[in-house]
Amino acid sequence: MILFAIAFAASAGATLPPGLLNMNAARIRVAHGSSAAFRFIAGVAIVIAVEAWAAAAFSKFVYENPEVQRNFLWLGIGVFSLLTWYFFNRSQKSVETLKNQRNFFLRGSIMGALNVLNIPFYAVLHAVMRNASLIQLAPSETLVFAAAALTGTASVLFGYSYGSSKIHFDELSFQKRSNRMIGFVMLALAVISLVRLIWSYV
Repeated sequence: MILFAIAFAASAGATLPPGLLNMNAARIRVAHGSSAAFRFIAGVAIVIAVEAWAAAAFSKFVYENPEVQRNFLWLGIGVFSLLTWYFFNRSQKSVETLKNQRNFFLRGSIMGALNVLNIPFYAVLHAVMRNASLIQLAPSETLVFAAAALTGTASVLFGYSYGSSKIHFDELSFQKRSNRMIGFVMLALAVISLVRLIWSYV
């Protein structure tokens, strides 16, 4: 229960600030309804659960190898830079173009996978909990850790989705603003990753 509570809180806290996943959950709910938002959230949550499970399984290796963490930071800089360009470009497109994309589960899965920093985040979290003797490396604990990551992420995304349904938006204006906001968030994450990378060599 302690393992689940801590991992759930960490996952929810990491998802809470406006970003790629929660802003898309809100936007999809506004533009396409609750069913589409649910499929998107399911895709995101399942991928993050797999990432958390993999991170827990290899936490010792990732935590004790700074070069591996630097490689994730390099990858993060590249991915976030591409996403910055993508969302700024999408903010110029019409709402009709955005509505052509219907496979929301696949979109959620892809966006969950694009959050490449999830793996080192959960690896470090798992390693810190292990070093504090809160957990060991039992397979059952790894599954609980992954389940907590899934439910923590999904809870926040549902919160964003539900909250957006209670506010009346101009759909086109909201989608353009949300794309620009996500673009700025991705730019900030790219800069933060670059700073962390430089700091790791100091």
